[in-house]
Amino acid sequence: MWSNEQHIISKRLSSFKRHLSGANIGPHAVPCFLKIHAEYTPSVRPDIDFQVYSVNLKSKIIDFLKLEVFRNILLTRDQLDKSSRGKPLSLLSSSSQVISEFCCVFLSAATDTDSSENSTEVSSNLATISPTKIAPELAAIEKEIITQLLNVSQNVVDEKLDSEAELLAWEAPLDIRTNYPYYLSGFDAENRPIWIAELGKWNLRKVVEAGGETFKNFDKYVQQSRIRITKSRALKSTPGHIVTEAVFLLDLDELKLSQIASVPTVSYILNLARQYRKLLTEHTGVAVVVNANFVAESLVNIVRPVFGAILERTEIYGTNRARWLPHVLRHFPKDQIPECGSKLIYLTGFNPKR
Repeated sequence: MWSNEQHIISKRLSSFKRHLSGANIGPHAVPCFLKIHAEYTPSVRPDIDFQVYSVNLKSKIIDFLKLEVFRNILLTRDQLDKSSRGKPLSLLSSSSQVISEFCCVFLSAATDTDSSENSTEVSSNLATISPTKIAPELAAIEKEIITQLLNVSQNVVDEKLDSEAELLAWEAPLDIRTNYPYYLSGFDAENRPIWIAELGKWNLRKVVEAGGETFKNFDKYVQQSRIRITKSRALKSTPGHIVTEAVFLLDLDELKLSQIASVPTVSYILNLARQYRKLLTEHTGVAVVVNANFVAESLVNIVRPVFGAILERTEIYGTNRARWLPHVLRHFPKDQIPECGSKLIYLTGFNPKR
């Protein structure tokens, strides 16, 4: 039997979902909110505690709204250079609308279900999830993000980069190679190199927050990858057929919201996007993304202003293997890639060139 508290939560979430369907909130927001709904339904979490539920819900809302701030800043990034005396501009108007809209939906749902003896406790907890409480936090986050973007050098490693030869000869520490996998898998029908990156497993936030030698080694690892990808085009080139492109299969399985709810991490992602932009824009034949969840969609929105045109050559598929596998095999010969299961699993004898 559910407790009275669990009944309140269940009714609240059902009402919340109903109100959400009629709200003026962008479609990219809905999957995030529905995930919150699914995660906190008492039938899924029978031991749920309302106090914990309220705190966790607020945390998830803040994480999502951070993404809204990132998105709005990038969409208006040209204004950053026009900020007066280096002071951040206020770019939060659209995000404020989302905050208010969401809170109205949530509080409307609460109104439907708070006629219980627990309503005082419920109202007290809900008071921390309101526009007046969240807006100042988002304003502070916005200021921090803009400062990071205006001082982008904060997340750039030493400008004295190693030479190309030094980078190619260098071997990354084992933990980086293991935890941040990418590899040359094979070649497609046009002799273009197939590069696979299991980006969903990449805990970028961990290396960014670690800083120091860990971050320096990781950044060197990424710079090395750019050179390796560029040079791989020559591996199957002939005088009669010069290969000018590479193709990419990106697996975003296991990508978590926490990875892109960190200001320094997103700032670093944007730095990498800018560094890779020329290579990817000019030399990408096709890129296929699989196992993309709502977090991946948010990440795409973050980098869209940087990549723009390259996304026109990118096919993005969700987590349904039956749907994306035929598209993967249309672009990549089966004997040139790992077996495509729910994750990218190596075939027996497959030896990725890490």
